[in-house]
Amino acid sequence: MRCPKCRAEVEEDAVFCINCGIEIESYLKWSPDYQEKPKKNFVSQSAEQKNIEKPEKLSDKKSEETENIEEPKPEKSENTDIEKLKPEKSENLQKPNRKEERILKKSKQEKQKSPPFAETFYQQKERFNIKDFLKKHFKGIAGTVLILAAVIFTARFVYSVFFGPMDNVIAVCDEDNEKHIIYLNGKKVGTVNGTAQIYNNMDRSAFYIIDRESTAWYIKGEKLVEIMENCTQIAVANHDKTALLIDDKRCLFRYNGSELEKITMEEVHNMAISGNGKYYSYTVSNGNEYDSYIGKEADKKEKIKNIKIFAISEKGDYFYGLGRKNHLQCINRKGEAKDLANNVSVNSGASIMLNEKGTEIMFLVNDKTYISVKGAATKKVADYAISSVYGKETGSAFSYMEDLNCIFYPVDTFKKSVGYESTGGNKTVCLISGNYKAKEIVKNISEFYGTDKKVSKIYYETMGTIYSAKAEENAQEKRLTKETDNVIRGYFSKNREDIYFITQNSKIGYKKENGEIEYTDIEIDKNSCQVICKIKDSLYLQSNGRFFYVNGNTAKELKNVKGFCYDEFSGKIYAYTRKQIYEVKNGNMKKLKGDFNKIIYVYITKYI
Repeated sequence: MRCPKCRAEVEEDAVFCINCGIEIESYLKWSPDYQEKPKKNFVSQSAEQKNIEKPEKLSDKKSEETENIEEPKPEKSENTDIEKLKPEKSENLQKPNRKEERILKKSKQEKQKSPPFAETFYQQKERFNIKDFLKKHFKGIAGTVLILAAVIFTARFVYSVFFGPMDNVIAVCDEDNEKHIIYLNGKKVGTVNGTAQIYNNMDRSAFYIIDRESTAWYIKGEKLVEIMENCTQIAVANHDKTALLIDDKRCLFRYNGSELEKITMEEVHNMAISGNGKYYSYTVSNGNEYDSYIGKEADKKEKIKNIKIFAISEKGDYFYGLGRKNHLQCINRKGEAKDLANNVSVNSGASIMLNEKGTEIMFLVNDKTYISVKGAATKKVADYAISSVYGKETGSAFSYMEDLNCIFYPVDTFKKSVGYESTGGNKTVCLISGNYKAKEIVKNISEFYGTDKKVSKIYYETMGTIYSAKAEENAQEKRLTKETDNVIRGYFSKNREDIYFITQNSKIGYKKENGEIEYTDIEIDKNSCQVICKIKDSLYLQSNGRFFYVNGNTAKELKNVKGFCYDEFSGKIYAYTRKQIYEVKNGNMKKLKGDFNKIIYVYITKYI
């Protein structure tokens, strides 16, 4: 016979394989193909002796002959002692049985201590049942699933709060009924009369509308709520739903999302509100002078003479105002003013700049840039006029709110931001260091396109060529476009990684900074071509009344489009035809619900 495991030749009655050492009977027993064989009856010693001594009955003659026969005695020799050691025949018959018994008993003891591999494997296979396993471990599995679900939900919620798309509002003007239909995130919330001016805060948590009849509205939930009539001016808090409103009699009111409160009946000329919506200020006329008031509650306020307040910090710690001859001052909550500078420029192309918290203010005096931090003494930043700032949070030079040429930038600090001087022919890009000193990166450039997300690189154009450079003093520039490309203008996608440009021969080029330049196959007019908006890694542009979606080196024309509107901060794009308005995503247009006679234009959110 052969061993069932290693297939080596073994004896028919072998217990163990001489080659691999397995116990043959046990291996066969625990295999899937095992069939029980009839057990062998081992004959005991006494029974065998009886069978030998008492055979079946024979004839008398034979029995007598058997009794008379004497066994021959062996002759003595040198091997006599050895032969004496040999067992008798009966012992030879019995010995294997004894050995087998002894081995079998030993093997049983070994199986109890350490089962063979075959027995263990097949036992576990037969005993495992998926239903029994699930019943036994149901609570543990269910608990694990619930924990994973909670983690995923929390992660998605946090992402939607901090990094998800912002809300946006649009107003669609229909020619025949002279009304504007208001949509919040593509869903209709109401209708107003005539032109709709839309205002919101930085967080996109509050939307106010003033229609052509000067009625002020507020979007509460998914409904349009009327606040007051004859509203002429509004200011919304940066990070709160509260807003200040002035009526046609120049009286000042405050609305917190549910109630309208009267602040003063005096004739108000200017107003400001803190970022958290708790503090306010307003300015009234006093003959040829202006006096301002600051406060938190309507009936408790401080008076500051001869100052016109135009901005308040996030928590209402700092109020900024201008006195005679544009004398810049910082005022605390008690109404105590501190001089910062005289003859501050407010009417030039460059404006007063505040960080988002309102703790840092940059301004120009005699075409030089200065800064004051938390009302402390001023420091000179640069010997030239910085007109816009690029930081990690902004990525561009646009502002959220402005009043009296004051711009709030959505950055925590102006440290390590990039400044750009745009007045005059000598355009300069600089890096504002940790101690608020501007260090020149490049100068004498044609156009400045912006920075990457980390504000570690800048992008600009000089003499028809686009370059990049590290955001550090006297950085070495790197050419990004080919020598044959005569760039008219360049654009960077919203993620500030993909570069698009229009050449002198009306081509649209595309390039990742470390990739090869490619060109789209659309026909454009280089003189009329303009980019409508940038979103993620794509562009939407217009040329000769035709609208295109460009992504990389591929382009797609959007058919029958009359106009576009784009919300820079929410990333929402809308296109409209004569009869329909669409929300546009990745070059695909989805209809918004509404019956229109003839769409004239679409308004987008306005920031103030």
